[in-house]
Parts: sequence; C-alpha cells; structure tokens
Amino acid sequence: MAKQTINNLESAATVRSKLNSNFTELYDQKADKNHSYTDSSYGAASSELFGHVKIDVANGLNVSDGVVSLALATTTSAGAVQLADSLTSDDSGKALTAAQGKALKDSLTSLDENTPPKNHAVNNSDYGLATDSLYGHLKVTSGNGLTLDSGTLSLNAATTSSAGAVQLEDSLSSSSITKALTANQGRILDEKKPDVFKGTSVPDNSLGRDGDLYILLGNN
Repeated sequence: MAKQTINNLESAATVRSKLNSNFTELYDQKADKNHSYTDSSYGAASSELFGHVKIDVANGLNVSDGVVSLALATTTSAGAVQLADSLTSDDSGKALTAAQGKALKDSLTSLDENTPPKNHAVNNSDYGLATDSLYGHLKVTSGNGLTLDSGTLSLNAATTSSAGAVQLEDSLSSSSITKALTANQGRILDEKKPDVFKGTSVPDNSLGRDGDLYILLGNN
C-alpha cells in the first residue's frame, strides 16, 4: 500500500481513512528500533545485500552484546593465527609461513639428493671410496682365505690345499699341518745344521758340540 496524501478541503472521514492507512503501513512494514530476531524477517545479509547476520559461535568466533570478536588459536581450539617466518621460534601459538615450508622442502630435497639411503651398497663410487687417508667404502675381492657373506668379512684358516690365516708354532714337537714354524725355531734349526769341512785334518776340537756332524773329505 502506498502512502496516502492528505489534501485540503478533504472531508474528515477521508482524512481519518488516509491517516489510518499511513499509520497501518508504518507499523506493519517498518522494523522496531530494537529488531534482533530469530528469523530473517528483517532482511538477511547476502553476498549482494547488506543486512542482518547471525553469528555461529565456533572456531574462535564470539558475540557478546552485539560485539563480534575472534579469539586466538591454541593447540586445543581454533581461532586467529599469527605467522612465524623463521625455523627458530618455539612459539606454539603461531603457524609457520609458506616461505618456511618451502625452505624445509628445499632442505629435505637437498638431504634426499645429497645423502645416501640407509642401505647404500652400490657398484660405483657415488658414496666415497676409502683411501689411505680417508674412511670410506671398500669392495672385497674374495680369495686367499677372504670370504664375504651378507656384509660380513672373514678370513679362513690356511690348509695344505688353500691359502688363508696361519697360526705360528714356536716348537719343534708339533705335528700340526695347519701351523707355521716361527722364525725363532728356524734360527734353532739353522744353528743345529751340520757343518761340512773339506780337508784331510780333523777340525779343531772346539767344534763338534750340540750334535754337529763333521765330514772329512779327501783331496780331489
């Protein structure tokens, strides 16, 4: 209903009718001064229109006496978050920036590309060969007693048919065929070997000790 205009010289009845219509429209079509309401009678806001909104109190949003606020996020509740653009902060109330996420990704990529995996046996020198001055990887050539089984290097004992590790024997009484005689026993044997003298005269009697043999040879 449109607003009724009152003209001069109109009858009292007409004036009253128009006034009643105008006041009826005023009361029926206008909002109360305090017009918060449980439905959208007074016009809900939209992406195109200004209007009333109802606050969903959750995820940090609060409303009290018509004032809307947003709480800070914590480790137990959602809310507004401040960013930290460093990897040195221990603040549990801030979130890492995308820039620092990229820095971490770059570090992980570098780590993945420049460090070997846990199991890194390879058939090349990618991971560093050992030298006389550097620790590093070795490849084992088996043989002569050396064996390699599942990463375990061992040295077999020598036998009369195969090379390998040898234990020393410092006596002349052993009958072992898997031990080697010490240099000390070689020295003793050398001292006990028979001396041979060429000539027709008997050697000086200072000789002939410790079981030495003396053979007299005739002149040729």
